Amino acid sequence: MNILYTTMLALLLGLSGCATKQENIGNGNINDTSISTQSRMAQYVNSIRQQGATCAPPAAPLRLNSALESAAAAHAKDMALNNTLSHTGSGTASDPAKSALGVGSTHVDRILYFGFPNKPGSLLGENISYSKFRISGSKDYFVNFKKVISNIMHDRTHCEIMMNPRFTDIGMAMYKSDDRYYFAMTLGENK
Repeated sequence: MNILYTTMLALLLGLSGCATKQENIGNGNINDTSISTQSRMAQYVNSIRQQGATCAPPAAPLRLNSALESAAAAHAKDMALNNTLSHTGSGTASDPAKSALGVGSTHVDRILYFGFPNKPGSLLGENISYSKFRISGSKDYFVNFKKVISNIMHDRTHCEIMMNPRFTDIGMAMYKSDDRYYFAMTLGENK
């Protein structure tokens, strides 16, 4: 069985209201100053890994991986469409890796569904969160992304997962819904 790291970071409690307006950010779909959103987010995470953190020493940079990007994008969208923050998918039509209707996917299901290699003993992980515009002070995706990463870095468990030197690959996505961005980060070991 794979060693699994699962973590959840909730920036705010009480998810209420319904998601009506959505926009996918990540998975290479939106460009920002000719650098893809994924690349910009990965550069930011890798700069933190290169410096080290209070939870861990410096670590090697992570490679962008299209399977992990797809897993992150699918889960960020599923959370936004269903107005929920959970590592378990909704089990609805917006959860493509579900095993059956009503049975939500796990982060491992999603990572493997989108084709990340399943090697014995490999490490797989996920961080999820959301950021509200009124808390971050901005509707800009990168401001909200930096807020999410800042909160991850201030929580030892979440920080250790992002800084884990065993991880080699990363995928991230944000999905805009009403007044917040839902965020998913998937990490994998592929040596």
